[in-house]
Amino acid sequence: MKDVALEDPPIEDLGPAMLALDARQRRFVVGWIQNRGKNGARVARAAGYSDKGEACKVRAHYLLQNPKIQKALHEEAGRRLDGMAAVAVSVLQLNMASANPKARQAAADSVLDRTGFARRTEQVVDIEDKREKRSYDQLLALVADKLQKHNLIAPPAPAAIPAPVVDAEFTEVKA
Repeated sequence: MKDVALEDPPIEDLGPAMLALDARQRRFVVGWIQNRGKNGARVARAAGYSDKGEACKVRAHYLLQNPKIQKALHEEAGRRLDGMAAVAVSVLQLNMASANPKARQAAADSVLDRTGFARRTEQVVDIEDKREKRSYDQLLALVADKLQKHNLIAPPAPAAIPAPVVDAEFTEVKA
């Protein structure tokens, strides 16, 4: 992408996320996708943002963090992918008819994967806990040792915590 101004995308082609943006933001989204996600400063400049003091670098960063821009990028990318689906299907059909057996097999696997007939796979995960089993009292002692090692105050053991003392005076009132 050269440093030329981006054109506004036709309003009738835009989805709700793109329509929620102002014109410069929409141009930035389109430019970011056209530039394959590279050089945000250049895209921001082409979208019409000021580059005084290289401000476009900062502007591009903030634009890409903006949830509205992220939603519009997702929407616009999805719209473009939907438009390429027909081309992808025709390529798949060509590969299915290819003289190359590897291309035919890859195309067949791709079709089967996408139509619910994928190969079944199974993964077995065996986890063995080899750590020493410790009682609650052993764990408390371990924590106390670590606290003392780092010159921190050890908490009292639960059995050593005294019950609260309640001291009160009362006067009986007769009605």
